[in-house]
Amino acid sequence: MKKFIKANISENKYLQFSVIDELPKIGDIIERGQYEVLYVNEVRIDCDQPSSEVFEYDYFVVIKKDLFDAEAGEETISLDYVCVKYKD
Repeated sequence: MKKFIKANISENKYLQFSVIDELPKIGDIIERGQYEVLYVNEVRIDCDQPSSEVFEYDYFVVIKKDLFDAEAGEETISLDYVCVKYKD
């Protein structure tokens, strides 16, 4: 089951984040070997949110390279917005 969190980033701009269990590290190969993680950057959220549940998570953008396309001589870079349950 995939859960999504809608978070207000700024000026009523909302993004949808996929909830994941563990944040990947730079260089990790993810999604059945299809992608290599290039960058993991924190996303800051606005304090005005549609739900208090939003504050239970840390938010990130994962920038990744498609390895299958790279084998074919193409370079495809994509990004995913993800969040991880906040741990003290």
